[in-house]
Amino acid sequence: MYHLNNMKINHLIKQSRSWFKEHWRGFVVTIIIGCLATITLGLQINTLIDGQNKFETITLEHLQNFPNPTERMINAPYLVPAYIVGTIADNMLLGARATSVIFGLLATVVLFMLLKRWFTTQIASVGSLLFVTSSWVLAVSHQATPLILLIITPLLLLVSLTKYVNAKQHVYASFLLLVASLALAAYVPFMFWPIIVVLGAMSYLYRHKLQQLSKKQILIAAGLYALLLVPMLISVTQYPGQLKELIGIPTMILPDVTTYAKNFLWQFSTLFFVAQPFPELYVGSLALLDIFSVAMVFLGIYHFVKYMPKRRKVSFAFLVIVLAFVVPLSTIYQIPMTAYIPIIYILIASGVYELLRQWFSYFPRNPIARNSAVVIVAILIGLATLYNLQRFYIAWPNAPETKAVYMVQSNK
Repeated sequence: MYHLNNMKINHLIKQSRSWFKEHWRGFVVTIIIGCLATITLGLQINTLIDGQNKFETITLEHLQNFPNPTERMINAPYLVPAYIVGTIADNMLLGARATSVIFGLLATVVLFMLLKRWFTTQIASVGSLLFVTSSWVLAVSHQATPLILLIITPLLLLVSLTKYVNAKQHVYASFLLLVASLALAAYVPFMFWPIIVVLGAMSYLYRHKLQQLSKKQILIAAGLYALLLVPMLISVTQYPGQLKELIGIPTMILPDVTTYAKNFLWQFSTLFFVAQPFPELYVGSLALLDIFSVAMVFLGIYHFVKYMPKRRKVSFAFLVIVLAFVVPLSTIYQIPMTAYIPIIYILIASGVYELLRQWFSYFPRNPIARNSAVVIVAILIGLATLYNLQRFYIAWPNAPETKAVYMVQSNK
């Protein structure tokens, strides 16, 4: 017995050494990105600027009581932990902002996992670094609002779907993870459309995977889905008007054709060229993306169109098109535009990958040229990172427009 135990221990040690030898680069990079994300996202969450904006005030009103299924369960995956953290800290504003930071950290991890599966560890590291230092992401993750759900929820759907369709082991566990992600997404406004895309991909593009499941397994998954959705179903039964909010349709009145057309064009201008002022999230009329990120987005689109697998390309394109037409329905379209963040940073990572791929194809064996490309890209990424950090931590809180919308004092 003692000899057998020693053999098992030795075998486990050998397996651990083998795994670490193969994955040590990704392991080290993950730790570095994780530490940087923790520092960057968690910095000055309650001291960057005095007071709170009107959207945080609305959140604090919802947090006066624990989320109740007989009243309102929209954004419950955010409001429940925010209420718990705020109660422990005896400060609901701080608790809600801390919850946003935690979800921002989780979103960084999930994005890294997705990019690593689709590209390489190096590209996943670059994409995660640009994501976590983005002034747009920093603004959302420092808000005491459920906006962070519009970032992490699509990423969870994409990662769980990718993991399921590529799984060779633990297939059913991957399927249950996807089902749970779909159920949680049902609590978040505008996520109705990504859910439809995922269900469509499962039903048509990956139906062979579903056919491998037994009736018993499907029934268990359906039971899990229904169980997770019970609070939302109770809430919607009490107040059916919440369905419009979940779908992304204005609860009061739809915009006229002219307003819709303007919003439709402004959403793209806000990303790439010039923005309408919205001091709660960004500075003045500056576009949300820096020049390097804009270039990588367009190069990433080229890579997706030309090289990505057809099923992934179709699903991704359909999601982008649907959101592009739904987001302008909102009067304050800048808020649902947060759902573009996962798409944007996947495209940016894809653009960096394509840039290096093309350069290396021209210089397959020249080490000086190859290393020069890596150095140049590293410098550009560093400049983009520095620009975004200065934009959020220095320019944004000191702008008069920002101070004006944060005049409301915190209720601690």
